[in-house]
Amino acid sequence: MIEGKESFSRNSVNALLGKLAHMMFSSMFRKAKDLGIHPGQVPICAWLYNHNGCRQKEIVEALKIKPSTVSVSMDRLEKSGLIMRKQEAQHPRIVKVYVTEKMEECYRVLKSVLAENEETLTKGFSPEEKELLQSYLLRMTDNLEQMQKQEKCGESRGQEEV
Repeated sequence: MIEGKESFSRNSVNALLGKLAHMMFSSMFRKAKDLGIHPGQVPICAWLYNHNGCRQKEIVEALKIKPSTVSVSMDRLEKSGLIMRKQEAQHPRIVKVYVTEKMEECYRVLKSVLAENEETLTKGFSPEEKELLQSYLLRMTDNLEQMQKQEKCGESRGQEEV
């Protein structure tokens, strides 16, 4: 029976997603290191590439990342020469983020790395299976987002009671 329990925990959705995420992160770390970015910055780089001239607040909202995390990433990306921040002439308090040519080149390589990873992950899957897997993962993401919203509501109610 113990073997069955151990097998279940290793094959649970949590364990498998954790292992998959770790393996993907390790692979991406090796590949992204050559590009001068941290794997955690990959979603930010992709979003910036597609939303050039945005504000940091937009990145926070779109990617659901803490403002402090985005700020640290922006500092690092700017030091690496991948982005530049500019104040708006009419509204000096508004700072927008722009990708540089270096980021454009980096993103082209990054995009091919991500496509290669996707191909590896879904090797042997039919188009229907890929679509089904994607729908499951989207549903899991939605489930976690709903849980996080409920937790935030509970936190604010708990503070009011104190």
